[in-house]
Amino acid sequence: MSKLRVAFSDFWKDFDPRKNFFAEALSTQFDWEISDQPDLLICSVFGRDWTAYSCPRVLFTGENIQSDPTLFDASFTFEPFSKTNYYLPLYRFYGAYAAAFKPRLLTREVWEQKKTIATVFSNTKQRLRNQVYFRLAERFKADSGGRAFNNVGGPVPDKAEFIKNYKFSLAFENTSWPGYTTEKLVEAYSYGTVPIYWGDPNVATSFNAKAFLRLKSLRELGELETTLASTLNDFHRYKLIYEQPLFPENQEPEFLKAEAVGSFLRQVVEGGGRKGVRRRVSNFRNYLWEKRWKTKESTFFRTMGVRPVLSFLFAASYPFFLVKG
Repeated sequence: MSKLRVAFSDFWKDFDPRKNFFAEALSTQFDWEISDQPDLLICSVFGRDWTAYSCPRVLFTGENIQSDPTLFDASFTFEPFSKTNYYLPLYRFYGAYAAAFKPRLLTREVWEQKKTIATVFSNTKQRLRNQVYFRLAERFKADSGGRAFNNVGGPVPDKAEFIKNYKFSLAFENTSWPGYTTEKLVEAYSYGTVPIYWGDPNVATSFNAKAFLRLKSLRELGELETTLASTLNDFHRYKLIYEQPLFPENQEPEFLKAEAVGSFLRQVVEGGGRKGVRRRVSNFRNYLWEKRWKTKESTFFRTMGVRPVLSFLFAASYPFFLVKG
C-alpha cells in the first residue's frame, strides 16, 4: 500500500505538522507523509485555507465550537462521540498532559513553604472567576500573577514556577459546557498544586474528582470557603487531596490513546469521503458556520425549531456587496 498523503491547515502558530498528537496517532495506523496534494486533510479553525481542499476533511477544534457535517467528513471536538465526531479535549495536546500521570508525594517541609491560593489569567470577561478570586483574595490572601488583578508586582514570567509555590490554584474555563475541558485543570495539577475547578459539568466522567476541589456555581462558594479554611492549615487533610491521581487509578483513558484516535482516522480514510459533504465551500457557507459558533453557548439555541430562524438571520446579515461575481 502506498503512503497516505496528509496535509494540516489552519492550526495555531507554533503547530508542527510532523510532531504533534495527530502525527503520533496516524503513525499507529499508516505509513504516511506530508503532501500538498493530500488524501486526507486535518484542519483547525485559525484560518480558511481548508476550504481549498477537496479531499476528505477532518476538523479539530480546541474551542467550544461545533463542527458542520456539510463541510467536514469528520471532526474532533468537545461534542459527544458519534459516527462522525470523536470527543478529543484540548488538554491531550499539552506537554502538561504527560506530567499529570507522575505520582505526587508531599512532605511537610514542602507543604509549609507553600502559600495559599494562586491564579494566572488575563481575560476579565469571565465574571464568575472574577467574583471568586476577589472573595478568596479577601479571605485567604490569594495572589494573581496574570495581567488581570495582578498583586504580585507584575505578570509572572513563568506560570508553572509561580503556581507550584501555592497549595491551591484557580482553574476556571471561560464557559461551562458538557465535555468542554481545556488545558486548565491538567496544567494546574501538573504544576504541583490542587486545582479549584469550574467549567465542564461532566468533568468527573474522565477525571478523579478527589484530586481537586470543584465549584459548580456561585451558590456553592460558601461551601468552598469552608473546605479551604479547614484544609489550608491541615497538612494531613491537604495531603490526602494532593496525592490523589488526576485520572482514575492513574491510568490514561482509552479514548485519549494515540491508537484509538488513529483507528478513527483509518475509518475516515477508508470511507473515502462522506456523501453530503460540500467539496467546494463558498464564503457564504463558511460565514454561516462561523456565525453559528457562539449559538451553542445557550441551550435555547439548541432547540431544533430555533435553528432555521437563526440561519435566516445570519443569511440576512451577510455582506453580499463584498461578493465578487
